[in-house]
Amino acid sequence: PAFAAIVGGVAEPVPLRQAVARLLGATDAPEARDALAAAIATAPAALEQPFALALASTRSGADLLLARVAAGKASPRLLQDKPLLDRMKASGVADVEPRIAELTRHLPPADQALRQLIARVAADHAKAAASPAAGREIFARSCANCHRIADVGGVVGPQLDGVGLRGPERLLEDILDPHRNVDEAFRTTVVTTTDGRVVAGLKLRAEGGDLILADAAGKELRIAAAEIDAVAVSPLSPMASNMLEQIGERNLPDLLAYLFERTTPSPTPSPTPPAGATGRLP
Repeated sequence: PAFAAIVGGVAEPVPLRQAVARLLGATDAPEARDALAAAIATAPAALEQPFALALASTRSGADLLLARVAAGKASPRLLQDKPLLDRMKASGVADVEPRIAELTRHLPPADQALRQLIARVAADHAKAAASPAAGREIFARSCANCHRIADVGGVVGPQLDGVGLRGPERLLEDILDPHRNVDEAFRTTVVTTTDGRVVAGLKLRAEGGDLILADAAGKELRIAAAEIDAVAVSPLSPMASNMLEQIGERNLPDLLAYLFERTTPSPTPSPTPPAGATGRLP
């Protein structure tokens, strides 16, 4: 009940609600699933996708999510999200692909909407009075858990010194469509556990049969060898696919301005990426 109150609490901090959602998603109990399903119905855009991912961590949760979408209690656009689709397909729900196809058949293709967004923001970039200082704060808040510029940030994903050389359109593709092209070294590992949970992330290492993954926030997840039923490598990135909602469209020019400052590659070579990681931004 305490977790249900937090995940549904509009006054609670977003990172706390996301963390609690992951805990509820890993708990295969009706109360946990109901709490997540109720929270999705009223969640802001930045939380809908992480809540749906958490709910789809079990077969029963994935089935409930489909039922909620069919009843109009969750957006069918969630079912166009590539990481969520990956998790739904791994969940073992009967007829999952035809059910998703039916629920999304009236929606425009997700790639079309994304291409239009990227073109619009890229065209506006030259006219924007952007602030690199504000962009630095956005990077620290939304990107630095996994990526490093100079000596700031983590090393789960690629180091980003010199990234401004890519130009605005490619940078926007990397930020908003992280699954477009993913290097083999940076792909998502999907683990199905013996109790039916689905856990996904960047493979960092193996320790005595245990798998250590990093989630989209750069947090380590350990799956014990005895709990592993199946392991698969997805062509997708572990990077969150809802970066637009996390950053906010109005903040993208500031982030781009900061990244464009980083046009001189660092003299220090990037760390060797762990086996299984995302080669996209941020």
